[in-house]
Order: sequence, then C-alpha cells, then structure tokens
Amino acid sequence: MDLDLKGENFTWFSNSRNGFVTREKIDRALANWEWIFMYQNASLSLMPAVSSYHCPLILDVILVHRVGKHFKFEVYWADHEDCFNVVKMGWCKEEQNSNEWDKISRKINNKELKKWSKVTFKRADREIQRMKEELKRL
Repeated sequence: MDLDLKGENFTWFSNSRNGFVTREKIDRALANWEWIFMYQNASLSLMPAVSSYHCPLILDVILVHRVGKHFKFEVYWADHEDCFNVVKMGWCKEEQNSNEWDKISRKINNKELKKWSKVTFKRADREIQRMKEELKRL
C-alpha cells in the first residue's frame, strides 16, 4: 500500500523547458496492513530538493502507545480492615530517583492497592456475578 504524502505531492521535477517544469510522483514509500496498523500515526513528508531533482522523503514513525487501565478505587475496599494500612504503607514508601510528579502519583499508591486487592479479593467480579444470579433465583 502506498503511504500518503503530507503537503506537496510531487517528489521529482525537471529543468524548465519552454517555461514549463515537469513534476512527477516518482519516489514513494510502501507498507503492508500490519505495518500501517502498528504505526497508525506515521507521516510521510518531503524535504526540499537541494542537490538533485528528487525531494527526499521523510518518514516520521510514531508508535501508538497503549494506555493501561485507569486506576479505580473500589468503595468496598475502605470497609476492609487492612485497607488503611495498605494506604499508609504506600504513602510512606520512599521512591529513589523520581521527580516530584512521580512521587505524588505513587503516593496515590495505586500500585499498592492493586496488588493488595488482587490478593485479598481475588476475583470479586465473579463473586458479585454469582451472588446476583443467586438473588435472581430467590
């Protein structure tokens, strides 16, 4: 598949003959669907022709970053006897080689709470679904 050029469409030009300049799209970049999917934000642009009649192509490859799940504090965690201690432990943890924003975001201690929740509640979603089904039967 031919990648689209941003801006100018012609990659080659000829010397002026009779006042006319011939312009063509000779140079191109090709990619398959897998590559296009992986580099969805890639862009192809032209540099000005300096020592040739060809304009150099510039391919700017920007990886699509996968966004992780957002942290959600579950209300039922607060009712558990260990929750306070987990929050306290996360808040007091010292981080080495971090900037201030990283320290604050870690103080929110989503990592500590996520680890604790996985161990303490394992698959709470399954338990909730099971209880809902049980209520329907009543």
